Amino acid sequence: MWDVIVWQEEKKDGIDYVPTSWANGEGQYKWPKNCSRLLLEKLIDSCDTLQNIKFKLYKAIPKKIKVKSRQKAKEYCEKGQITSNLESNCETDDESAVSTDEEPLIKRKKDAKAKLKKLDVQKPTSINDIKIALSKASSNCEKYKLLTTLPSDWNERKIHQEFNVSLRMASNAKKLRQTRGYGATPKKRTGRPLSNNVVEEVENIYISDK
Repeated sequence: MWDVIVWQEEKKDGIDYVPTSWANGEGQYKWPKNCSRLLLEKLIDSCDTLQNIKFKLYKAIPKKIKVKSRQKAKEYCEKGQITSNLESNCETDDESAVSTDEEPLIKRKKDAKAKLKKLDVQKPTSINDIKIALSKASSNCEKYKLLTTLPSDWNERKIHQEFNVSLRMASNAKKLRQTRGYGATPKKRTGRPLSNNVVEEVENIYISDK
């Protein structure tokens, strides 16, 4: 079984799904140290108890616990990454428990859609959608527009690792999200104006060529 959790530390933030056995019962969860992405996925998918793996403990808040289906846990996690709307309910794996505040949720969704329409940004429905769109992006401008739709609590390294973009692009996207908002793109650079002397010299060159 798996838990969907929100990390509560500066060095470890965001939302993940992890084996229920990784909880230590004191508000912390295990996280493997120095693991490749492939190995990490295997450990999570197989609900490895980490008896032979070095790990570190991080504070985290469980949003869903003892989810019986790995796919369901993954869906909860992806929904939390996009909407930040998972409600704490540790007693049941009932899908209806994801949100207990249905009317405000519908209103928030409508408001978000209206804002996205105004910004001319198509809302991704999953992290995988963003990855696919990034692979098809023909310019950095399009990539930034996608990267600035990510949750604001994602740090640069998480963006870099999840989407295989440079740390510089991840950092710039993070700054754009903070300063210009959802779906932002970099401002176009304007040329530096030339002095009158330079303009006059260039004009003289053209005149002498005639």
